[in-house]
Amino acid sequence: MSFGVAVVPGAPAFALWDALHAMPDAAAAVTDATRPPGAVPWGGVVAHSGLPAAPDAALWLADFERCVAW
Repeated sequence: MSFGVAVVPGAPAFALWDALHAMPDAAAAVTDATRPPGAVPWGGVVAHSGLPAAPDAALWLADFERCVAW
């Protein structure tokens, strides 16, 4: 998994949104690549196709992402 946290509005947040949507080997997107969240802060997560190979990682990754974001 890859993730990013946008804390600066405008161009930096848009660039992060674009970078997350452009990641290679990403699973199907569940968000619209052309419509980033309107207000910061926000966090974006990209699940990569290799995640099913380590299902135990999926159990703690969400908590880790929230810790880093805080």
